[in-house]
Amino acid sequence: MLIPLELLRTITYGQQYLRERESWQQVVVVEEVTEIPENTFCFCKNIKRVIFSNTVVRIKAAAFSQCTSLTYIKFSINIEVIESAAFFKCDLIRVFIPPSCTHTGYSVFADNKNLAICHVPQQTQLGHLVIAGTKLIRLFETNESGGYSQSEVVNNWLAEEYQPRRKVFSP
Repeated sequence: MLIPLELLRTITYGQQYLRERESWQQVVVVEEVTEIPENTFCFCKNIKRVIFSNTVVRIKAAAFSQCTSLTYIKFSINIEVIESAAFFKCDLIRVFIPPSCTHTGYSVFADNKNLAICHVPQQTQLGHLVIAGTKLIRLFETNESGGYSQSEVVNNWLAEEYQPRRKVFSP
């Protein structure tokens, strides 16, 4: 079987790209980027840190899903939407969602086994099972004046019992 040269180059480039992804440990999103596309960094198992520029307003579905070494994220202060499973099965320890975030999709932080602290603005609409499969102990909700209210989340291994006091977003 003969493989056309262009196809061979594409396959070779694709294999090199996949190998290169294996070495990434940090992602710093530059100022011009406004959106992280779906599945962009999915399965990049060596990424440990992600820092978003303040121009990022949307993180699409599964963008960082199953980045199993990911322990730290610094969101854009202008983030508006974090879509479903964006950080599913990572290794996050704490999450601070900025007040600009209007809603999250389902299972955004699900199966982050070490997630213990989550700060969420009261006005943010949370999708279903956002924190399922975490060991979340405390959920901090920030009000519009910047103050915190703290909710105990007990026996949260599945977190299916957790019902936020506000409307749950379901696209």
